[in-house]
Amino acid sequence: MNRPHLCSPDELLISFAFHPSTMSL
Repeated sequence: MNRPHLCSPDELLISFAFHPSTMSL
């Protein structure tokens, strides 16, 4: 499951959904 991090907004939302802790910037 090691996919390259895309800069797409959808990918960012998905990333935040899977890693809510990252929203604590």
